[in-house]
Amino acid sequence: QPPSSSLEARLRAWKEEGEGLVDIRGEEEYKSIHLLESTSIPMFNFPSRTQDLPPRGAKIYLLSPKKDLKEAKELLEGYELIDIFIDENELWNIAKSIDITISNSSCSRRLWEPCPFLVEVIDHIEKTMKEST
Repeated sequence: QPPSSSLEARLRAWKEEGEGLVDIRGEEEYKSIHLLESTSIPMFNFPSRTQDLPPRGAKIYLLSPKKDLKEAKELLEGYELIDIFIDENELWNIAKSIDITISNSSCSRRLWEPCPFLVEVIDHIEKTMKEST
């Protein structure tokens, strides 16, 4: 099986599964083109964005430049990496051919939401703290 059809099958599998995809490329690269429904967490500010990740153990996909792959895997230790896509022309050509890319947009998907009860409790605590000051 040629690598490109294998990559196409992998991209289709990601799209069908609907699991989160973390794109660690820089903001400009993400804005110029990215996969639909991906989440931009650039490598340079990854440590300050861990709250944007789901709880450890969650299944996620990764899109990374080849040069950052080792570090990205280390940062995502504890997650179930289902697949890794490398930022290469072949990826973008195939993704465009199956219509799962978007350009000129910085819109990024949230990977997870806290449960409504937690949101309510946090809002209550913040409101109480503001009132007491």
